Amino acid sequence: MKANDIDTANTTAELTSVLAAVNEITKFKKGEVFSLTAEWKDATATLFIQRPDQSIQKITGPEKFITDLFSIWFGKPVDDKMEDLKKTLLK
Repeated sequence: MKANDIDTANTTAELTSVLAAVNEITKFKKGEVFSLTAEWKDATATLFIQRPDQSIQKITGPEKFITDLFSIWFGKPVDDKMEDLKKTLLK
């Protein structure tokens, strides 16, 4: 995120919630899933977080929080491996 000029010390409350949800996961067991799905409507965005226990957390806020989050994968890559991942995700 820093490579894409996102101030991680001053994120939106919504992005802070997303990062906290990700940080709660310490280890995956075989077959577990963690997914992020975004939905945009006008200037508002909703992120659906499916956790390994299959529960779904919904976070809604200004679209900037999702744009900032997705910059990890779709923003300026910080190294060659991220560039390869970006190309694969955008196929």
